[in-house]
Amino acid sequence: MEALELEQSKSIDGRLAFYPTAGPEANLDPKFAAVLEQLLSVCRSKGYNFRLSYGLRTPQKQAEYYCQWVKHPPALIDTKVNMLRQKGAPWLASVLLGFRDTKRTKNWVTGQLPGSGWHQWGLAADCYCYRNGKMVADGDDPVYRFYAEQAARLGLTAGFYFGHKDAGHVQLPSMAGADDIYTWSYIDEVMKARFGEKDIVALTKTSMSATELSESGSATALTFVPPGGAKKAAVESVLSPEIPPAATAGDIKIKGKSVYGPGNLKFGTLSGPGLINYGTTAIDQFFQEDANAFPDVPQSLQRVVRSVSANEGKLEAINTYDNAFLSVGIFQWTAGSGNAEGELAGLLDLLKARSPKTFATYFGDEGLDVEMRALQPHSLRYGYLILNRQRLDTANKKAQLRSHLWAYRFWRACHDTEMRRAQVALAMSRIDTFYTKAIPGRNGRSIKDYISSEYGVALLLDEHVNRPGHVPKVLMAGVDRFVAESKKEDPANWTDRDEAAVLKEYLAERADSGMTASSARAKRTAACAKSGALSIQRGSFAQLRPPLLA
Repeated sequence: MEALELEQSKSIDGRLAFYPTAGPEANLDPKFAAVLEQLLSVCRSKGYNFRLSYGLRTPQKQAEYYCQWVKHPPALIDTKVNMLRQKGAPWLASVLLGFRDTKRTKNWVTGQLPGSGWHQWGLAADCYCYRNGKMVADGDDPVYRFYAEQAARLGLTAGFYFGHKDAGHVQLPSMAGADDIYTWSYIDEVMKARFGEKDIVALTKTSMSATELSESGSATALTFVPPGGAKKAAVESVLSPEIPPAATAGDIKIKGKSVYGPGNLKFGTLSGPGLINYGTTAIDQFFQEDANAFPDVPQSLQRVVRSVSANEGKLEAINTYDNAFLSVGIFQWTAGSGNAEGELAGLLDLLKARSPKTFATYFGDEGLDVEMRALQPHSLRYGYLILNRQRLDTANKKAQLRSHLWAYRFWRACHDTEMRRAQVALAMSRIDTFYTKAIPGRNGRSIKDYISSEYGVALLLDEHVNRPGHVPKVLMAGVDRFVAESKKEDPANWTDRDEAAVLKEYLAERADSGMTASSARAKRTAACAKSGALSIQRGSFAQLRPPLLA
């Protein structure tokens, strides 16, 4: 018998949503709880009363929910049980089998098998809005869109955007489930160590129930302490991963489409000639956890970079499948296509300058170095990678960077604080390469004279990351269209509305410029402005002077 029965529920978007309850389900990883508290606080500031419905969930309850859906019949459960057994997860297989014949319902609850759902790791929560004392049952209500937008701004993944929409769900990892990171045998070991044969989990004295959370508005006191001293290391949260161990080629294993390193830790999914990993740590989370990394950087600049990173990657993001051979980090710096130089060398050069020891640990000791192009004012940091004293300046030479071992090495390095700081510093410095540079034929004016809102600068930075050669040409085409219609030639006299009109013309030009997914990227940036994460007022962008990397 579960320690706590959820006595009441209602349907939201065709799935069951539970009323706030007291009990062990409220336990959350403390760091995830801190981010959740920020989310609920932002919602409260707008008058939206969101309450936590579900936090930590046992594998037993997850299995029950999985089996409840009418589209998960006993025959499918048998198939899943056999799969778990074959993949070394006998304990989870037995848990799932125990609910094989449970009563079915047409309402969907979960698509995640027990152990895979982030609720079992304390890294997911379901929260619902209450209006006039009643739960808002319409998942399309604007309050849930606001909740999702704010969650994304804080680096969380919102169920509102799932293919099977789950309006109240938020989670820290971007991956769908734990089996996207770990082997099933490891998940089985962790879940058995954490929950054992019990249906309840040990609570700490600092834990709060969901009801208490709803009343207090605080999530920071929700704490998960796994039982068992010997197994404690096996159940550490994925929120604050320690730096993975060094690896040799023999440590890299492929199982199906998943690529694993030492300790059966998944670090990639096969794609084309290489692999891909979207990363787990958003730049918002970086600023929260390393708040003193850049004390002199204006919040305005940080907000702009945060919004653009949503269109690129997370701190541990790795890609070895496309024509640039190896792409790394929040702005996906590459080794360069063909015989071209790349910006990845610039990232490593910056790391080498900031922390020679860190560079040596992850790259220098493995025979990797950089050869940089002479740095000119307003220029990006381009160069070649040097491997075992050989410059990687052709496609054939760069092909070795597609090896899974090199992907692992870079992924491993991206867990290091110094590597993360180098990424963020390089990302923020990119604005210096185009924002104040005089535009030919424009009477000495720069982009700064035309666009000065955080929203506008974010759009331009987004284009520059994707198509640096298009800035400022595409913007000026939009400016010229605006001036032709309005006759307002001097940007010094423009209002907020004028800049908005210029940006509208600019985005129309950008959409036809060949930029990858221009409209979709623009919508995500616009969502940041709509949520208040970016200001649309002229003069709101505060650039760091002197330049960050001067």
